[in-house]
Amino acid sequence: MGQSYNRASRALGKEGVYEEAAGALTLIVRQPIGVEVVGIEEIAVSGLIEMMRHDTPKGKENALAALLEICRSGGAGATERMLKAPALASLLQNFLFTGPK
Repeated sequence: MGQSYNRASRALGKEGVYEEAAGALTLIVRQPIGVEVVGIEEIAVSGLIEMMRHDTPKGKENALAALLEICRSGGAGATERMLKAPALASLLQNFLFTGPK
């Protein structure tokens, strides 16, 4: 699990593989150990938030799915950490009103 997470997390910083990396993180965080590890990693969460700003529509959807899964599976602590991300609220609002454009 750790090796898959490391690869997916590093891939968030490389152009061209954002969509796949976010999709992989979504699958990883569906497992209890995965959400525990990814949910506390600031770089993974900030990378997913950054994807929601600048990536392709599919990449934005995958990033949102991963962030939502972290909140859903990670419990109150993960959700609280997520809500403290300053840009997340406006990005979610844009996504809901305009779609992943």
